[in-house]
Amino acid sequence: MAAINKLNMTAKTLIFYLDKNEDAKIIVRGLIYPGTIIEICHIRYVIQRMLPRVVVSLNRRKGKLEIKPL
Repeated sequence: MAAINKLNMTAKTLIFYLDKNEDAKIIVRGLIYPGTIIEICHIRYVIQRMLPRVVVSLNRRKGKLEIKPL
C-alpha cells in the first residue's frame, strides 16, 4: 500500500508535464499486463495482451502510440 501511495503522489506531480513532452517514452523492462492504460499527450492505448520489455512512444504524424521491443 505504501508503494502505491508513493506512486500516486509522484503521478500527481508529473501530471502537469503530460502535454509538454511529445518525445516522452515509457520503457518497460519487465512485463506490462493486459488492461493497463497508457496515455501520452492525451493519446491513450489499452494493453490487450502481456508484453515483455517494450518501449511506448508517441508517433505525432500518425497521432497514436507505438509499441516497440526494447
